[in-house]
Amino acid sequence: MSPPGHTAPTDHIYFVHEWRSAGRPVYAPAGGKILWTQPFKWPDGVEHSVDIGVTRTCTYYMAHLVLDENLKVGDYVQAGQRLGVISRYAAAFDLGVMNRNLLQPFVNPKRYGYTQLYGDSPLKYFAEPYRSQLYAKVRREGEDKDGRFCYDQRGRLIGTWVEENAPPDPFKVPDWGRYQLSFAYDVYRPTLIRISLGDDFPALPGDPLSLLPAGLYFVQDGAVPPENVTPASGKVTYYLYGEAGAGQFPPTRGERRGLFIVQMLSEDRIKVEAFGDTTSTTREFTSRARIYVR
Repeated sequence: MSPPGHTAPTDHIYFVHEWRSAGRPVYAPAGGKILWTQPFKWPDGVEHSVDIGVTRTCTYYMAHLVLDENLKVGDYVQAGQRLGVISRYAAAFDLGVMNRNLLQPFVNPKRYGYTQLYGDSPLKYFAEPYRSQLYAKVRREGEDKDGRFCYDQRGRLIGTWVEENAPPDPFKVPDWGRYQLSFAYDVYRPTLIRISLGDDFPALPGDPLSLLPAGLYFVQDGAVPPENVTPASGKVTYYLYGEAGAGQFPPTRGERRGLFIVQMLSEDRIKVEAFGDTTSTTREFTSRARIYVR
C-alpha cells in the first residue's frame, strides 16, 4: 500500500532492482500469446506493460520494462524468450497473475477490475528450482510468502472501503485511490495492522493541529484487530504512527502522527474521522466526518 496511488493492497508483486540494473534483459516466465501492450511515455523515452495469455483461464502481466520492438499483440512467445529490458523509469518491475478459476472475495466486486478480481500470487506458478529460489528472496516474515491483497469480510471493518460520494465508475477516475480507505496488515510483518488513508482530513476551524494528510499508518500496540470490529463494537479509536527513519527497510513504527476514530453503522457502511492529534486518547465525531461504503 502506498496512498493515494495505491491506497488498497496491491494485486501484483514487485521485483525491486538497483538502478544500474536498467537495460538488463527480461525473459518470459511462461509461453503464451501477447494479448495487450501499453506504452507509458516519458519526456526522454518510453516503457511498457504487457499481458500474455498462457491458457484460456490464466494470464500474466509484466510492467516497467521496455519491450523489444519486434514484439506485438498477437505474437506467441516461448518460456525463456527475451521480452525486452528493465526500464530505467522505475525502481522495480511488476509481475501479476490472473486466474479465472478463482475469484477474490471482495464484498462489492463492481468496485474492482480484472487484475484484482482474479489476481493470484505469481511465485507458486513457477517450476522448481526457480520457485524456491524466488521465494527465498521474498522480504516477508513468517511462513506465508504469498501474502494477500483482498482482506474484505462482510460485516467486519477489515478490508477496503470507498467514500460514499465517490464517482460511480472507478475505471473512469484517474485518482480513484483518493476515495479509498483500507484496513489491512503490513506486507513485511503481517502481524502489524496498517491503515491506508487515501485522502487528507483538512484542519478544523481554530484547530490547525487537527490536519491529517493521506498516508499509510501504523497503529498502537494492543489495538482492536479490524477483523474483530463489527456494528456492535461502537466507536473504535486507533492511534496513528508514521514510519521511522528515511529509507529504513522494512519500515518500522515511528512517532505518533494522529488519531483515527471509526464506527460501523451497518455491515456495509462506516463513519470515520482522522485528526493530527498526537496526545488525546479519543475524540468525538465532528461535521467533517466521512461515510465510507463497500
